[in-house]
Amino acid sequence: MTESIKTQEAQELVNGGCAKLALNDYSGALRDFNKALALCPMYLDAYAHRGSAKHMLGDTAGAVEDWKRSGDLANLLGMIQTADD
Repeated sequence: MTESIKTQEAQELVNGGCAKLALNDYSGALRDFNKALALCPMYLDAYAHRGSAKHMLGDTAGAVEDWKRSGDLANLLGMIQTADD
């Protein structure tokens, strides 16, 4: 599977996960976000949304870990972008 196909599939999974979050299907959302991250481990939005699903399922520690990872990736990507400028 090419990187662009993986990225597209991950985006579709995140979109589906967000729809499930809106419908209060937190377990289903968590599964979608996990699958997206298996395809694209640097997908910061997937970590942020997965943190929300974990929080709603009562996994506060897991939620905080995902939110932190999302922030760390955002900082890393910002540093890379700044270095390229």
